[in-house]
Amino acid sequence: MARIWIDAGHGNTDPGAVGISGRKEADDNLKLALALNTKLQAAGHTTRMTRTTNTFAPIDRSAEANKWGTDLYITCHRNAFSDPAANGFEIYTKTAFSKTDDAAVQEIWKEITALKIFKDRGVKRYNFGSLVGSKNASVLVEYGFVTNANDNAIFDKNINALADATVKGINKVFPANVPAPVQTQPVTPANPNVTTLYRVQVGSFGVKANADNYLAQVKKIYPDAFIQEVKV
Repeated sequence: MARIWIDAGHGNTDPGAVGISGRKEADDNLKLALALNTKLQAAGHTTRMTRTTNTFAPIDRSAEANKWGTDLYITCHRNAFSDPAANGFEIYTKTAFSKTDDAAVQEIWKEITALKIFKDRGVKRYNFGSLVGSKNASVLVEYGFVTNANDNAIFDKNINALADATVKGINKVFPANVPAPVQTQPVTPANPNVTTLYRVQVGSFGVKANADNYLAQVKKIYPDAFIQEVKV
């Protein structure tokens, strides 16, 4: 599990992008961030939010996240463009990114893409202030365009699915709680010389450091746990 700071971009006097019929990006950002917060906590992560109501997001929010000691800083946004035909989602991390930055942005992108609801605009690198201000992993997600009617309909219908996909991606980089072992009575095999073993796998990771971190958590419950390298 990890300490995750959730930033709902803009707010109050700063509406962010303004879309169709005066739709405010800041309102949508907050809806998604609140759903994300609930689901991350349910997965066992410790979270903190920049804002939980329609208040202005302070400019030093990434600095506050650094003081709190975040493992991941994720900021929720929606896009806009003068041409209402522009559509789709995209995801960013900073240009000078770490392995953890890259793993987080790639895994979240994969999970949202797998929903097949938004046009995929890909993974991008840009030094947004809140991203470069974060000392640890940081990601900015643009969940569709407020200036596109179809994107707005997709967003409204799929807020929970988008939050679920984002959490699923995060969990691949920052594993959630390991469930407590089930207490059972020992079973004596019919044949004491049995040689068949049944292994239990609890996760697969593309980054060795993440596998090591997860193993350390698992060993607290199962001391004999180990990592097996598999070529795919």
